Amino acid sequence: MADANAGFSGRLDVAHHRAVPSNIPGEVQDWLHSIGYDATQLARDLFSTRLHVHHLRPDKKGKYIAGEHFGDESHPLAGQPHRLVEARDLGPGLITNAGANFIANIANFMTAATPFALVDTFRYHGIGTGATAAAATDYSLQTAIAAGSLAGSTNGYMTDTQTGPTTAAPSTFKSVATFTLNATLAVTEWGLFMNNAAAFTGRSATSTTATSLTDTGASFTNTGNKLAGWVIEANASAINTPTTTAMGLIAVNGSNSGTVLNLAGSAWQTLANASASTPSGTTNYVIYPCMLDRKSFAAINGVVADTVQFSYSNAVSSGT
Repeated sequence: MADANAGFSGRLDVAHHRAVPSNIPGEVQDWLHSIGYDATQLARDLFSTRLHVHHLRPDKKGKYIAGEHFGDESHPLAGQPHRLVEARDLGPGLITNAGANFIANIANFMTAATPFALVDTFRYHGIGTGATAAAATDYSLQTAIAAGSLAGSTNGYMTDTQTGPTTAAPSTFKSVATFTLNATLAVTEWGLFMNNAAAFTGRSATSTTATSLTDTGASFTNTGNKLAGWVIEANASAINTPTTTAMGLIAVNGSNSGTVLNLAGSAWQTLANASASTPSGTTNYVIYPCMLDRKSFAAINGVVADTVQFSYSNAVSSGT
């Protein structure tokens, strides 16, 4: 519970519903869809995420950071006096298309030659100042906050402290990361990533196919399957530009090479609606770590030395 310095108090708990089996009659599925209980909602019932945030400010008269409701005990400044500016339950996150594609390919990633990525590598939190609402087609933050405005970050990302998963159903995984501000910032977005750096930026392809990209000037030097699990954005005049850009998840594929990257599953997709769209053969492109989950929210207004701690939980149900 927030102390008297917070602008509100209270707690909002997630309601977990058992998903309707996929073999229900078609007319019932149509009815569920007509009332808004569609496949996306069913998926969220099975894959329930939650994001909490604590905004803390150093204060000699403040309390010591400890416990779930006044910063997490994993907070790097635990034991030092702070004032709780605000605590929020931000609600469920939004699993991205790229993240879902990654999960669909997890069996391949588990058996691939290095480098390979597993779900437990999604432990890098990023924050930003973009105002656009989160969408499943997002693959990165809209306006990421750079490392210079955050103390102790790597390229603007912070590595989490992980807990779980729990053994009780639903099995819950928790990831906590703390950002210390080096500037006055209005934080409005958050994302959970599989790595803490862009692999390639400002590159130009020499050709593309429906399922690949070639750059004869690049040197994709990662061993094994060459950046498997990373995301390419092509025709990249700006991040998240739905009308001009396409993205694809790099596949576990032995024909990936120093100059060629093949795409997994659904291949190229437009950012606007996830439909197939092969970019120009001479496109500009960037390669980013896959973002599993994203959330946008009303601004958290911080100043230098404030900390903003995000606690992400992911509860997976069984038997449904």
